[in-house]
Amino acid sequence: MCKRRMVAFEDYIKDKKHPFLIDFVVTQYFLKTEFQRGGLPHLHALLWVDNPPSLDTVEGRTTILDFVDKFLSTDLPDRNSQPRRYKLVRKNQYHMHTFTCYTNKPIVRIRRGKKELKNQQKDPIDVKTDQTSSINRSQEDDIYEKVDANIDPDLIDTRVERRQFFERAKCRFGKPEPLAAKTHFRTHKEARILTRGDRDIIIKRTTEESRRIVPYNINLLETFKCNHDIQIITDPWAAAEYLFSYVSKEAHMEKDLVQQLAGCSASTLEEARRVLLKAGNAVLSHRQIGKVEAAWLILGIPLYRCSMATVHLYISLPCHEDRLLKNINIDMNSVGEHDFIQTIIHRYSNRPATPEIINDLSLFEFAIWFSTDYTSSNYEESENNTLTPNPLWKTNYNEPPLLKTSTHFPRIILTSGQTMRQHRNAKCVTFTCLHDDTAQSIYSLLCLNIPFRDPVLEFLGGKEEPEIYDLHQVLVQHHH
Repeated sequence: MCKRRMVAFEDYIKDKKHPFLIDFVVTQYFLKTEFQRGGLPHLHALLWVDNPPSLDTVEGRTTILDFVDKFLSTDLPDRNSQPRRYKLVRKNQYHMHTFTCYTNKPIVRIRRGKKELKNQQKDPIDVKTDQTSSINRSQEDDIYEKVDANIDPDLIDTRVERRQFFERAKCRFGKPEPLAAKTHFRTHKEARILTRGDRDIIIKRTTEESRRIVPYNINLLETFKCNHDIQIITDPWAAAEYLFSYVSKEAHMEKDLVQQLAGCSASTLEEARRVLLKAGNAVLSHRQIGKVEAAWLILGIPLYRCSMATVHLYISLPCHEDRLLKNINIDMNSVGEHDFIQTIIHRYSNRPATPEIINDLSLFEFAIWFSTDYTSSNYEESENNTLTPNPLWKTNYNEPPLLKTSTHFPRIILTSGQTMRQHRNAKCVTFTCLHDDTAQSIYSLLCLNIPFRDPVLEFLGGKEEPEIYDLHQVLVQHHH
């Protein structure tokens, strides 16, 4: 049932006919399934939208605030006129402090102004100022107004704000939220002291009840009847941090084990190495998971879902390249090129010369759109001559090089006889660029962006270990 809801949510956010985000269409998404203490799964999602408004313009910021007011709400529906919605919000979106809210220490961030550095030698003017200040301090009772702390409204408000602030600081979710007359971007004054849960956009909250309500979308709430917390990400680095934090989130038992071993004392370096090796093996080979998560893993249900597939390119200079053998028991004295596993770079080198659009593909473009076809569908070789180039190729990242003219996606036949199929959607390409190795970096850039058949011959002049100057000249030549 949980898996069905996950798939249903994926279809829900992908709907372009009736966009989930009203004014914006979701173009890409990343989903990560996690399991709570009781074993029930919950979902973390990161969504990219088409043509987002700019934060650098007044019009863009206004558009964002208008969208937030239209898409999210912190109001508690009327109990009498909207009893169903009232129950949904109270059950799923109303925050009440529990044991999971409280952390060991309140998390508070204070943005302080820069301190001015003064010379040790004081000017006569400074000395006079210090004398005046000392006089003022000695006459404080005469200078400052005396008030009764129990009835003065300013001091009473200060105590209330202080109590509310530390209540928020102790809560892991920063509840209850402060009141706000309208939705707005956090001001410099409001950003001076931050607690956990504070965000760049402060949503409109005009009642005490709304301070404890997690912002919700009424359509999503009525469709899935579950708790959700939606926020607008205004910083791309925050999005990257969010992705990596959940992809590489540590398990509690491994963390506790490392902390325990950190307190162990070792008398010699060799003993310390043995302790660390033992700890590393324990972390790699042991992990405690719940029953539900174990069932998901056994059934092969993916814990990660992403709208864009990723292919990694391993590009290395011939003198540093590692190759995998098809058969590890082969006689090493008689190893030939046919004994190695072919990579996407070798398949790219064997691409057909016709049509011209395929011949002119770079390795980067080839990796984005083509992968090995393992299907056993009937496919005639003559189709290679009927491939139709896409006139919109290179006008948009999502425009493929070949048009789909039949029920099957376009396929190309390599010179080795292998068949490659064009994807429905573009893939994401990753590669490792060693910035501390200049020759390797230049070679990677050339292989990625310049069409080639034999990179060693065309870029390195047939040398296994090229000179940096020669590689740079090749790069400059292709740049012009």
